[in-house]
Amino acid sequence: MLIDSSSGELIHFATNQEAGPPVLQFDSSHGSFEERGRLRRRCQFQRLTSIIVPSNTSVLMPMRPSQLVAAIAIGVALTLVATRFIQIPIPATEGYINLGDTMVLLTAVLFGPLVGAVAGGVGSALCDLTSGFAHWGPWTLIIKGTEGAIAGFFAKKRKRAVTILGTSIGAAEMVAGYFFAETIMYGVGAALTELPGNIFQGVSAIVFSNVLAYIIGRSGLLPSTSG
Repeated sequence: MLIDSSSGELIHFATNQEAGPPVLQFDSSHGSFEERGRLRRRCQFQRLTSIIVPSNTSVLMPMRPSQLVAAIAIGVALTLVATRFIQIPIPATEGYINLGDTMVLLTAVLFGPLVGAVAGGVGSALCDLTSGFAHWGPWTLIIKGTEGAIAGFFAKKRKRAVTILGTSIGAAEMVAGYFFAETIMYGVGAALTELPGNIFQGVSAIVFSNVLAYIIGRSGLLPSTSG
């Protein structure tokens, strides 16, 4: 239990083994109306981020708004750079194979579904828009965003097997999503042409993202997942 230094507001942490990490609560009998409102908003934001961005998965937690924005910005930048670093063009679908999915999944594993979804969708879509593949931007925003959200949701459990399952489902959604989009835009034949490359891209992303997450966890920067 502690007292907010600026308002004299009485604050305490409530813990629940099943509900997850501690969350801020406050005694509404102390402080002015404005101070109580300010602290209430702070506590509500902390509770929200403890659900969508679990505190035991990120070096930035408990996340303040500025830290959440910073995590998203870092994730977008990493995804954008990784996607543009290596591009293998596929003429049949006017698309390309890349390494961006590794960063999409890694960001989701480290920071949770919200950061994973925004970083994956926005970072990958920005790469399309700046690489001459603007027609893929809207599809990528949805497909990669969903991929990051799925992987981050499963990673909240902090169990290695569940995290691997989540990244696998996320990568499978990416492969299926692009196959669906390519079929609509170019036909089944063209979609089948790119399918092996997308599968390879997804499998490599599963492997590299989980290996990197394990290394980061072992380094002590983040808690490593249990078996």
